[in-house]
Amino acid sequence: MSHVVQIQTQVRDAAAVRAGCKRLKLDEPVEGEMKLYSETVTGLAVQLRDWRYPVVFKTETGETKFDNYKGHWGK
Repeated sequence: MSHVVQIQTQVRDAAAVRAGCKRLKLDEPVEGEMKLYSETVTGLAVQLRDWRYPVVFKTETGETKFDNYKGHWGK
């Protein structure tokens, strides 16, 4: 029996992302181009504590991108 759970979600509300950051006491999200390890992406970037690269939300499409290299660059 597998213990893997897969959840598909979309993030489209920039105001909700900002409110979530405020509630979690994270820095204000930044809109623009962000460098992930091997890729440059555009969107609303949230820097999580102890993560090397931000989580980037493309609110027009709902897509989320991040790179934490299997937990080596952020947990």
